[in-house]
Amino acid sequence: MNNTFNKKDLAIVIILSILYIFRAIIPIILILGIYLLIRSRKQPKIENKRKRPHETLDTFEIEKQKADLAECEELIAHEEQLRAEADLRQFKGRSDVTKEELAQYMFEQRRWDGIHERHVQMEEIIKVCNLTMDDISWVEQELQHYHFNPNSPEQTLDFKCCYVRDEEEKAVSDYQNEKEKYRILTAIRKEEKEFKRHYEFSKKTGCSDEVLALSKKYHDKLMDTYNESLRKVDYESWLEKKGYTNGQNI
Repeated sequence: MNNTFNKKDLAIVIILSILYIFRAIIPIILILGIYLLIRSRKQPKIENKRKRPHETLDTFEIEKQKADLAECEELIAHEEQLRAEADLRQFKGRSDVTKEELAQYMFEQRRWDGIHERHVQMEEIIKVCNLTMDDISWVEQELQHYHFNPNSPEQTLDFKCCYVRDEEEKAVSDYQNEKEKYRILTAIRKEEKEFKRHYEFSKKTGCSDEVLALSKKYHDKLMDTYNESLRKVDYESWLEKKGYTNGQNI
């Protein structure tokens, strides 16, 4: 038997020896290589995209925008309500409305409303009559110093227009108007009764037609005065007497 090794046999022996020595490391290396390969394939690609504007907003800004939007919607709803509530009965369909009449109405019936409320109501009024935006400007200037004449016997109150809506002021005035309404209606009933009694007496005593006509003229003038005073404190009754409520809705 030849105990000598040739080069080929020696190489085989060396390779087998190395494999035997590293037999525990090689599987680990193979497993690690496979793991790194799989992980690299699953790693998401990083894209340099710009964020949309809403993605950069923080919670505070979003809530602030929501609050601003809600406030705007509330203001729009309030404006629409003001226009819907405008009372057009005295003015609808008329071509003879004067700016003085509009100023009188806004003072007597709407002075508790604020400046903005009165402006919106007048915008609706001029849509149904002959007045213009220039007339509204004149009225607004006039209302800055418009008030009851304290020297007039039938005008016992001295009010000025409110800058902002004042429901408390309106409640006080409504109470005072009720008292004034009672006084005026009592005076009207008394005048009607007295006039009828004196007129019948004058006819029986043979007064001339001229005297009777003068007596009736004075009575009618006094009743007109009472009715105009009633307009300030009982607007609904005044509208009915003037015929402005027929077919003219708010």
